[in-house]
Amino acid sequence: MLLYTLITSQLNFPSTNPPSTAFDQVKWDEKFTVYYKLTFGNNCLGSINYSIRGGSGNYTVLIDGQNNTQNLSFGAHTFSVQDVNNPTCVFTFGFDLKFDGIGLNPNCVNSNGYIFANKGGVPNLTYSISPNIGTQNPAGTFSNLPAGTYIITASGSGCSITTTITLYQPNANHCCTTTSNPNAGSNIASMPYIILLPNTQVANLTSANLLSNYGSNGVIQGKKFYIDGILTIDADITLDACELWFTSTSSIALDATHDLNMINNTILQASCDWWGGITASNSANKITMTNSTLKNAKFGLHVLNDALIEINGSTFADCGQHAIYMSQMNLNPYPGFILNTTISSQNNLPSTI
Repeated sequence: MLLYTLITSQLNFPSTNPPSTAFDQVKWDEKFTVYYKLTFGNNCLGSINYSIRGGSGNYTVLIDGQNNTQNLSFGAHTFSVQDVNNPTCVFTFGFDLKFDGIGLNPNCVNSNGYIFANKGGVPNLTYSISPNIGTQNPAGTFSNLPAGTYIITASGSGCSITTTITLYQPNANHCCTTTSNPNAGSNIASMPYIILLPNTQVANLTSANLLSNYGSNGVIQGKKFYIDGILTIDADITLDACELWFTSTSSIALDATHDLNMINNTILQASCDWWGGITASNSANKITMTNSTLKNAKFGLHVLNDALIEINGSTFADCGQHAIYMSQMNLNPYPGFILNTTISSQNNLPSTI
């Protein structure tokens, strides 16, 4: 195994790692990063807990124009943070407070999918599911569910709230095995919140289709995907704090003109055996990785024809032949960079990982 650590003192990038696991969502601009978590409370009200990085550290925070993080009604809200030491530094974004639930996809053996609707732990609520199939026991836990889309309704305290949860059916490649773990693929396919691809919403694996179903303004935040096939980057896309698993026949390919950006602890990894990695083969392509990880790929990044890479604070772990392989490059000097990054590769391709 070859192991290198690339270190530079040219730039001092502030850490964008979340302060703790107490937060499960993130928003950012060039000045601030806001980590936050929304909680479902009693009487159909909710709250927001947050932590802010960036600026001077002295902030004024307003929710809908007021200094209030509790007893928020369900629906859309506006979060604004201002740096008191620099009043022109203001970051505003919207968030949607809604009832939530956890879905576990049917495993590779049977159709026993689960939905856990009582995520907030609020007592004295009743739950219903549509279509009305499967078994509910205890309240808010639905089992024996096949793949499909379900509407869960929570009622109590004079109001009712609904959420929609989709369960996905794994295919044969998703259900891969390893010598040490015959349930390796099945365990990934039934992880909480994971989206199996392709599916009925995304039959063609393209970044444009992913964005239209799971993203906003070119960004997908905090999603988990288990991909079987070649994901084509046909629209600029940013993966923010996402986790992607790939079957052995899967890879990512940038088309002629678009870019792939990975930030905030995005992880790309194999499910059971080596996946194909990422290929950019046009000078108009750019791959950006910031504080992210790529591992278990035959070629981590295969960069051709002066495609641009900008890598900072990231990790390439246990790649097969090459973590980063560049060929047919003509620019001199090359404008890309690799900073503060750890790279390891096997320098060959074992039969299995």
